[in-house]
Amino acid sequence: GVSRSTVNRFLAGQTVRGDNAKKIKNAMKELNYRPDKIVEKRNCTIEIIGPTGSNRLPGFQGYSEMMLGMINTLEKEGATVLIQPAYTKYIPRADGIIIFGLVTSREDEIIETLKSRNIPFVMAYREIEKSGISYVTCDNYLAAYELTERLIKKGHKKIAIWGDSKKKRNTISKLRGFKDCMAAHNLQVPSYLIFGEDGDEKGEMWIQKLLDDKIDFTAFFGLTDQAAIKFMDYVQERGYKIPDDFAVVGMDGVATGFYTKPRLTSAAIPFSEIGKKSAETIFELLDNPNTVSIRRYLKYEIEARESD
Repeated sequence: GVSRSTVNRFLAGQTVRGDNAKKIKNAMKELNYRPDKIVEKRNCTIEIIGPTGSNRLPGFQGYSEMMLGMINTLEKEGATVLIQPAYTKYIPRADGIIIFGLVTSREDEIIETLKSRNIPFVMAYREIEKSGISYVTCDNYLAAYELTERLIKKGHKKIAIWGDSKKKRNTISKLRGFKDCMAAHNLQVPSYLIFGEDGDEKGEMWIQKLLDDKIDFTAFFGLTDQAAIKFMDYVQERGYKIPDDFAVVGMDGVATGFYTKPRLTSAAIPFSEIGKKSAETIFELLDNPNTVSIRRYLKYEIEARESD
């Protein structure tokens, strides 16, 4: 019920109308047909827009793992891969886009552009409730809630928290999970125990002020492992002991946390798998152009170690 050229385009990995794709798949199943591996390769261009224009990609293991997961999966299927820094305004024509690691304002800007140009896209490690947006992520809210509850059950009622919760959706979700858990246990969260900006120097100045002013808190929650490790390094240099003086937890589960002393308790995020599933999801959107959106949650894991 379709033309030869349509079948050829489908087998070459190009996009065909949803109904035609379904007809071809049904015929393949009925005839037990398997195309040659050479023919199975996709003829499409996928662009990755991420934090490649700064030191954030090499500086954060999670981003590097996610990028490799995307590239390996895309190239395995024969797609041409383009990589674009987040700050570049021009978005070249591509069959599909994967976005990760950007601040909220830049994400919103790119999303509007892609929607207006009708280009399929997937957000990697982001959760956006707007209609028509596909994403692959973990439940950062629930992970933060679970870590907070872990600290509370160990007797901690005053918890300081640091993370860039003003510019990025992920850290906003984490902070919300923390606050909701504290509220569920009828615990106050004073504003002076929350630092919502990025930057090591500013964060260290905030920690120094907490210690110098002898602010009463017994636990520290880093919305990233990096923030948690920075806190551990700083307070241990000043003679404090972890977890005796301060219990510490982080979020990411990157390898660095395994080698700290003491080893860091963290919510481990499967970054490589998020990258892989994001690539698979963009292929699904290309194969089924009538799909409004695809949303996937992967499992995180609380890695309990010695820091708390």
